[in-house]
Amino acid sequence: MNLVDLLVYLGLNVGLVERIVCLTLTLKVGLVERIVCLTLTLKVVLVERIVCLTLTLKVGLVERIVCLALTLKVGLVERIVYLTLTLKVVLVERIVCLTLTLKVGLVERIVYLTLTLKVGLVERIVYLTLTLKVVLVERIVYLTLTLKMSEEEEYDSDMDYSDNDCGYADYYNVADDCDVEIIDPSKMDVEYFVFECLTVEEVERLLNESVESLSNSVQVIYYMCVSIVQITPSLAKVLLHSHKWCVQDIVLKYRGDSASLLVVSKIKPSRPPAPQTSTHHACDVCMLSHEADNCCGLACGHLFCNLCWSMHFEVQIAQGISTGIACMAQNCEVLAPEDFVLNLLSRPKLREKYQQFAFCDYVQSHPELRFCPGPNCQVVVRAKEPCAKRVICTACSTVFCSAVPFQCPRCHICIEKNGGCNHMMCFSCKHDFCWMCLGDWKTHGSEYYECSRFKENPNIAQESVLVQAREALKKYLHYYERWENHCKSLKLEEQTLQNIKAHIHKKVMDCSGTWIDWQYLLHAAFLLAKCRYTLQYTYPYAYYMEPGPRKELFEYQQAQLEAEIENLSWKVERAETTHRGELENQMDVAEKRRGTLLKDFLKA
Repeated sequence: MNLVDLLVYLGLNVGLVERIVCLTLTLKVGLVERIVCLTLTLKVVLVERIVCLTLTLKVGLVERIVCLALTLKVGLVERIVYLTLTLKVVLVERIVCLTLTLKVGLVERIVYLTLTLKVGLVERIVYLTLTLKVVLVERIVYLTLTLKMSEEEEYDSDMDYSDNDCGYADYYNVADDCDVEIIDPSKMDVEYFVFECLTVEEVERLLNESVESLSNSVQVIYYMCVSIVQITPSLAKVLLHSHKWCVQDIVLKYRGDSASLLVVSKIKPSRPPAPQTSTHHACDVCMLSHEADNCCGLACGHLFCNLCWSMHFEVQIAQGISTGIACMAQNCEVLAPEDFVLNLLSRPKLREKYQQFAFCDYVQSHPELRFCPGPNCQVVVRAKEPCAKRVICTACSTVFCSAVPFQCPRCHICIEKNGGCNHMMCFSCKHDFCWMCLGDWKTHGSEYYECSRFKENPNIAQESVLVQAREALKKYLHYYERWENHCKSLKLEEQTLQNIKAHIHKKVMDCSGTWIDWQYLLHAAFLLAKCRYTLQYTYPYAYYMEPGPRKELFEYQQAQLEAEIENLSWKVERAETTHRGELENQMDVAEKRRGTLLKDFLKA
């Protein structure tokens, strides 16, 4: 049987033009319960001893649509194989695992081509294994195609296609070795992680579902126990935010001791407020008397006028605070819920800004949600379980993990350094602490900087060699981490300098002073960089100094310089609200500390 008769017997369309063969094959496979429509178009052109193979493969899956475009070209000229592979994969919802293995072997004009492709989908995990073999011998084409699919629910197939179905055995009686054992990707890949990328609207819908679930659960308890306080959706958000969005935990605590729960969550004060019966109230902020309709307060009972509340909210929002806005009364920690804040904000842009900050706080407090750190990316990644694993954003292809090395030492919220100053203030609980040692900033103010000094073991000489080596490494890391921290601060303060220049330009354009009037801000930024650069290289100097009184004096002056630099950095970053005289005075103190250190220890 010649080639033409063979192809006609197979039901193929064949055209011969001057020893040129055009082969077109269309194959459809249907799987029970999970219908897969597979269309394969294969064209082979044989011209003397030159083979050109073009393969186009498209796969569509019901419920989870997968569009797979594969273009494969193989050229055989004088027993030389040229292989070009282009693979495009588009998953409408999620991409989990893609593995491509390609092998080509050439033995006496015989080409064996094996292609294995695996695709896994979340929720309904599908493993698709495609093995394709092409054997070219004396211008005769044998095609073997095997398709396998398995799912979490049931596996079934109503069609297996091979050469034997057409009555033709393998040309060399080689056993079919394309059966591949399907392995669970969670066992195959140590970095396997189930996650999904959500839009802002999807995240808001997810959070609102938690709020609605908590409100409904608490509503039932409220009707059963009238003495328990009713929880509005805004108060439900406060509870969820403080309890990491665990509805079950809140419901159990609410059913057991609702009063204690509301006090811990800063919704109610520890002591009930005194009843207010007067028709006029004196605002403790503006010291003016207002009618009761123009005053309002939280559950703590502290009443202030609406205008003072509005100004308080504007200042807090300008500092990036939203869910942490508390009562204006001294030592009162009762938080302002979302509806209370929005009712007193009249400017639409300010309301929008508040809602954006609140949304960010909700996402950061949710254990399953994290923002994609890609530039200008609004995607939020939701993990099936809270774990620091590598994920890939489907919108911007950014690869990241959700591990955060630092947390606020008081409220344990994730923190990130956005400036050069080591004096950190948590926007959530307003706790002031040191970035290096996470200690209370009050111990760093005018006192000795203990976190900048390395405490050596006085009995290290009597220890073993291993202990001495460990101590030497600890000492090196101590000084290196502080050197690197100031190096990063210099880079962050470069951005602060650019912000100051933009601020000066805006002031000049608004006729709020001349360029000369605002030059002191630039001088402060330049002096800050100069002082921090000096401080940065005092740590290598201290590392090589011999222990003794001279080193103790050096570390003392180093700590004093660091304290003044951090105070200067704090004021420079808040230049808009810092008085000019106060800033210039801090500049003078920092420069004098720097000059004293250099004069005493770095003489030529």
